[in-house]
Amino acid sequence: MTRINEQLREQMKKRERAIPPGDRRAATNAIVDTGADFLASTGPKTVAGFFPTGTQITPLLLLNALSLRQLPLALPKRHEDSTIRFHKWTPGDKMTVGEHDIPCLADCHTELHPDYLLVPVLAYDGMGNRLGYGHGFYRDAIDNLRARNPQAKVVGVGFDDQQLVYLIDEENDGRLDWMITEAGVRGLTQ
Repeated sequence: MTRINEQLREQMKKRERAIPPGDRRAATNAIVDTGADFLASTGPKTVAGFFPTGTQITPLLLLNALSLRQLPLALPKRHEDSTIRFHKWTPGDKMTVGEHDIPCLADCHTELHPDYLLVPVLAYDGMGNRLGYGHGFYRDAIDNLRARNPQAKVVGVGFDDQQLVYLIDEENDGRLDWMITEAGVRGLTQ
């Protein structure tokens, strides 16, 4: 990891922690309708989501809305062979704490190959570069998904002020195709 990316990661973590609770709630509510409309617009596609940790924006209301629209949902989990696979998830399923304190399914269900993968971001740019939280879990999830389903789309979920003009793509925390924020859904140029 480069020193520049590590400094930026720490700066962006401070920025994320500084978002007031009211703004955080408003952003979470704003992503529900636009995100659900976007993800459901292409028919019954499988969407893999994530459980937030720390000060990440929560996509749980969005995932609940997708469940109500009958879209199949999945969550990522790293297995003993180091691969990350995606397993069927329904809101209310029993969860446990996995690596890096990321909540995951207690009992893995049917393996799915998602069409969309929602991922948290610390920062992103208009070219689809993503700065993650530094553990590599979602970078590995993106790589595993694209190896199994090259047509899959990666959708960042975050706050609008996490967009930067340009990110150095040295670490490659996984490329984004789309971004959902409180300002709406936008496609990213790659």
